[in-house]
Amino acid sequence: MKSFLSGASLSIDARLLSRLITCMPYLLCLTAFCLRLFRLNFHPIWFDEDLAYQRATAALDVALASMNGAPLYYLLLRGWAELTGHSLYALRFLSMLCGTLTVPLIYQLGRRLLGVRLALGVAFIATFTPFYIYYSQEARTYALTLVLMLVSLYAFLRWRATLRWVDLFWCSLANLICLYTHYVTLLVIAAQGAFLLATIPLCWKKIGTFVAGQTLVVLALVPWLWRVQNALLRVVAPADSTVLDPWSILARTWIEFGVGRAIAPPFSLYLAGVPLFLALAGLLSLFAKPSFGRATTSPWTESRLILLIWLIVPLAGTMLLPRASVRFSPKYLIAITPVFYLLVLLGLRALHQESRVLFMAGLALLIGIWLLALGDYYLQPLNKLAQRSTLPIVMQGERRLEKSELLFTRDSADRETNLFEQRWI
Repeated sequence: MKSFLSGASLSIDARLLSRLITCMPYLLCLTAFCLRLFRLNFHPIWFDEDLAYQRATAALDVALASMNGAPLYYLLLRGWAELTGHSLYALRFLSMLCGTLTVPLIYQLGRRLLGVRLALGVAFIATFTPFYIYYSQEARTYALTLVLMLVSLYAFLRWRATLRWVDLFWCSLANLICLYTHYVTLLVIAAQGAFLLATIPLCWKKIGTFVAGQTLVVLALVPWLWRVQNALLRVVAPADSTVLDPWSILARTWIEFGVGRAIAPPFSLYLAGVPLFLALAGLLSLFAKPSFGRATTSPWTESRLILLIWLIVPLAGTMLLPRASVRFSPKYLIAITPVFYLLVLLGLRALHQESRVLFMAGLALLIGIWLLALGDYYLQPLNKLAQRSTLPIVMQGERRLEKSELLFTRDSADRETNLFEQRWI
């Protein structure tokens, strides 16, 4: 009788655990939605968001003339504003939805590479990380860019496994849309190509098919690049800027990935040491363990190779490009954030294998740091006006548009701040 009751209890526990694992992705998506929706219009609008508003509401020819970057986000924002209105809440809501979609996409990608349990772990981290929440509450292109990158990578992995044309089509389409959203997508395409070249044995037919498809994708961007070539050169390589050294790029990147942007340095530098340590421990564990356990579709060696290339290629590409210090921001490396947070998770897993005490200490520190960062973010309005001059310049070729063609003008720094606040606050 006792053995029967014990077996029944184990069966019930197994069913409950199975149901919990099934429900967990949905609970994480709901939590991510709430965290990104909470105080969505709390922080004051700043220059980049106001410029996005101008481009979304101005006449189409004026808006296109003002763009030197990829145009798709602003065109989407135009349609979104027509449906939802022009309030700050409505403008940021689009990014909030994209930020919420990041969680299930990271879960699906992690599940394909590493199995369900680790996928749940990285989805949990993606739900609460301050970096993702910050860009999910900003009317800018980066939340949408990350969503499109994740779709592209997932379709790429499906194509590698099935060799179906439809999967390559979705991968190429996602890359094309993402290129018209942000140019950093070129680094993702390079990472996909590098993985094909690193796969043994080489399949030249597969490589040729992929190269042909992505060549068409890049060629489809050429007409837009030709249109904005003069303005683009001034943005990418301004003559009066210094080049940011690689160590500064790494430091700024790990700080923002680790604790977001709410906490000011040097305190943020110290706090970011914890997620950095966990990420390095996770990186070392990639070489120490022969498998992740039960992987759903990819063997361990392939998963490890994908993660390493996904991390190294975009980072190396950023290091090699002559990035001007006034132009670089860690958000340009948003493509590698899923790998960074997965490495943090693997670092916690490595600590758990060594000692439960170390695991609990690392987890408590990570949760405490993120709670501190989120508390500061939700309670203290960011003064982005002090971070960057709010002087919009709209160019049409080499001709500056007349003041009457701008949505608003500013004669002095004081007056521009007043107009800025009167419109939105």
